[in-house]
Amino acid sequence: MRSLQFSGGQAPLLASALLNVCKTGNKTGTVGTRTTTLPDTICDVSIEEAVRDTSKTSVLAAQPLTGIWATAPYLHNGSVPTLRALLLPSTRPAAFYRGGRQSVDTLSVGFTTNRVDGARLYDTKTHGKSNGGRATEQMLGKDWSKDPAGLEALLDYINTL
Repeated sequence: MRSLQFSGGQAPLLASALLNVCKTGNKTGTVGTRTTTLPDTICDVSIEEAVRDTSKTSVLAAQPLTGIWATAPYLHNGSVPTLRALLLPSTRPAAFYRGGRQSVDTLSVGFTTNRVDGARLYDTKTHGKSNGGRATEQMLGKDWSKDPAGLEALLDYINTL
C-alpha cells in the first residue's frame, strides 16, 4: 500500500482524507484528471493501520509497476530475465543472453534471452551475478508454483500496465 510510505506531514493529510471518505460515504473522487472509486473495504481498517508515519522506521519505497515489462532483467544485478522466472525461482536460467535488440517476451514479462547481435552471455554462476535472491515465499508473497492460473492472471495483468 503506497500509504505506508508517507512520512512527516503527509501521513496526517492522507489520514484526514480517508476519514472524510469513510464519514461521508462518497468513495468517488477525482485524482488529477482521472475519476476513481475507492473500494468498499477502504474503511474496514483503522486509519492507523492504513497510514503509518514511516519517518520513525526504515521502509523501502516501492517503485510504480507502470511499464515494469520494460525494466527487465530483474533483481539488483539483472540476473533474472523475466518476471515469470522471478516468481518461479526453480525456472531461473543459469545463463542467458541479455542486451542487444532482444524482443519483448509478453508471456513471461521481460525480454527474450536468445542470442542476438550485441547480446552478451550473462552467467549467474559468476561471483556477484547470482540469481538466487528473493527466492522464498516471504519475499514473493506466495509459492506461485502452486497457483499456475493465478500466476498467468498476474502476468497478464502486469502486461497491461
